Amino acid sequence: MKKADFSAAAPGTLVPIHGSASQWAFIPDDLPPELRVTAEIQALNESALLALGGLDALIPSLPNPQLVTNPFLRREAVLSSKIEGTFTTLEQLYLFEIEDSPADTAASRDAREVHDYLQAARFAFARLDELPICSRLLKSTHERLMAHSHGKWPGEFRPEIAYIGSRDLASARYVAPPSDKLIPLMNRLEHYINSERSELPRLVQIAMIHYQFEAIHPFGDGNGRMGRLLISLLLRAYGILREPLLYLSAYFERNRDEYVRRLWEISCHGDWDMWTNFFLQGVISEAHDACRRTRELITLREDYRKQFMTTRGQLLRLVEQLFDFPVISVPAAQKALELSTYRGARQLIGKLEDAGLLTEVGERKRNKLFVARPIFELLG
Repeated sequence: MKKADFSAAAPGTLVPIHGSASQWAFIPDDLPPELRVTAEIQALNESALLALGGLDALIPSLPNPQLVTNPFLRREAVLSSKIEGTFTTLEQLYLFEIEDSPADTAASRDAREVHDYLQAARFAFARLDELPICSRLLKSTHERLMAHSHGKWPGEFRPEIAYIGSRDLASARYVAPPSDKLIPLMNRLEHYINSERSELPRLVQIAMIHYQFEAIHPFGDGNGRMGRLLISLLLRAYGILREPLLYLSAYFERNRDEYVRRLWEISCHGDWDMWTNFFLQGVISEAHDACRRTRELITLREDYRKQFMTTRGQLLRLVEQLFDFPVISVPAAQKALELSTYRGARQLIGKLEDAGLLTEVGERKRNKLFVARPIFELLG
């Protein structure tokens, strides 16, 4: 990390690593910085709150919030992991979940890693009813995130130096605080997160907290995924959204270079304004996108319900089952619908194949799998 990259406006301190005169680490100042809420930030904040309010207003109209919260969370698990180089499609994730004993292949290992993110996020949202956002919650979540990773101290703050942008410390673009600084830094971040007093809008605070977490880089691995999940946890904890419906990984992935640059510009020059603008634009974009997908998912569900309203009740129940989990086998349908025969379940699946809702996938000769492609296409 080059000392010359950091100006006098950098919101932190450079410290030598192990007494070296040429290698430095960055220790960010405590939040909040001296930030003036400009007219542009205020306007973007109001637009973001309006977009989030529109998303939150959809919740009472849902037959069950899990109709959208479950697929949205799985989509986030796929996209957040993609940013870190783990590539699994949403369909592959669902197929992994339904397999009894997934084969040990590169694809299944990627799917397992994405599934670990899903489990970690579910755990974190469930614990918000019992715990504030704190190091204890973050560590427990990280332990689940890294459940099938090798090493990297799952559930613990890193005991070693961390750096970004290179395979070796000497040429790293960014070097995070030394490990002996992590506990006090995270304690002060935790205090700021749970502080009742702030003159800054909550969304601006969330933007700052995300930067601070990534700058501290408390874990040996998984900091990106944890930091993006933290945004959604804060939206829930601060009462901005009643249900976890908004995630920013899709926006960060589309604008990856700018995302990295804006965070870097804070560390080097204290450019909070451009990061905050970028962050709020992402909230607006993804809130509108989530609203659209939610409405389309509800409409698709109602279209299929109307199509099969006059048929036997089991077929309608099967449609409902698919909107809860859009992958199914004949034995699974038979069990879920409490049908007496395999043949009856197969006939129902055949009707949904004819209607274009189900498509057979894979090469199984027994217990064939069927996916609801229209649902996957909508969530894509």
